[in-house]
Amino acid sequence: MSVSAFPYGVFAGPISPLVSATSGVGDTLATTGTSSNTCYVGVEFNTDGNEYNYATGYATTPTENKGVWLDRGSASQVWVSWTNTSGTIFVGKTSGTRYQINTSQLFYRTVTRSIVGTNSTSCTGYFTFYDAASGGNTLQTTSSCTYYAQATVTGGVGGPGCPLCCFTPETQILMADSTKAIVDIEVGDMIQTVRGPEAVKGIITRVDRRMYRVEFSDGRHLNMSEDHPLHVEGKGYASIHPDPSISYKDLGVPEQLEVGDNVTDSDGFCNKVVSITDLDYPETVYTLENTEFYANGMLVY
Repeated sequence: MSVSAFPYGVFAGPISPLVSATSGVGDTLATTGTSSNTCYVGVEFNTDGNEYNYATGYATTPTENKGVWLDRGSASQVWVSWTNTSGTIFVGKTSGTRYQINTSQLFYRTVTRSIVGTNSTSCTGYFTFYDAASGGNTLQTTSSCTYYAQATVTGGVGGPGCPLCCFTPETQILMADSTKAIVDIEVGDMIQTVRGPEAVKGIITRVDRRMYRVEFSDGRHLNMSEDHPLHVEGKGYASIHPDPSISYKDLGVPEQLEVGDNVTDSDGFCNKVVSITDLDYPETVYTLENTEFYANGMLVY
């Protein structure tokens, strides 16, 4: 039984200065520019003896077959370990621990971009394969390699958009010709924005956000996250708890939303904020990757 030479990894997405010319299984870069998705990068050693690559955007399934790693024998007779020499270890794996390939073994890094900016994580090390049948004789050790997972400001559907802004699922979104609950909206649906009708670019979902109920003088309300900006007369866009460290795509840092503020509605009128109260809502909440649309009739970023 032996393992064949390992192929080099591939570059997915833009070539980054983060990537260096080292040899081994990896040197893989995966990027995503949307705040709604997670970026995965890594390698899977399958029970059929194939090596699969997770290296394109936010793919959660193999994106490329990198070839056969086992040239004879059975994968179930092989252990594989990753020895981490720098960076953060692969998700769910322990450096130096041997994993038997009687089931597929996936080694991956992940980044979920939660704010506008560039986040990156990597791990450097090498794989070692052992003959389980003999009790652990080394079959092969790969060259050192580095895996990068990176979430960037640019790229992806809709760009960075609104960091974590969300509404409860029943919130009514003004469409080009009607209204629809945000939970029922699909990519491609036509919504009304300040620029006119636009196709929905993407749906962002979050769970267990800090939520508030904002009541207006005309009886309407919005159940919304603390960071979603509303358009306020005399202020521009304002959110309940603006974070000065977060600069929104083309907005900058929002102002503070306060009781007494006049929020612009879809008819161009203003509705006074009469109360802002905590809302216990640990379930899934939603927003759109578009900006400057109308939620429950109010202009939101």
